[in-house]
Amino acid sequence: MIFELDSKKLDFPHPSYAEKDGLLAIGGDLSAERLLLAYSNGIFLGLVMIAQYYGMHLIHASSFIHPR
Repeated sequence: MIFELDSKKLDFPHPSYAEKDGLLAIGGDLSAERLLLAYSNGIFLGLVMIAQYYGMHLIHASSFIHPR
């Protein structure tokens, strides 16, 4: 199941809910607080999210992944 993050709420689903490929959640923001929370739970930015942050045009949504 892929979760959609609320940009006003600072939380993540448990990493055990990640898809087989590691995709856990989409959306959210790149605030320092969110990144620290993600990293402290073993959740890392997907390349798509980094590309969006730098203004590249992509079709896929921003994502957070948990390596399996």
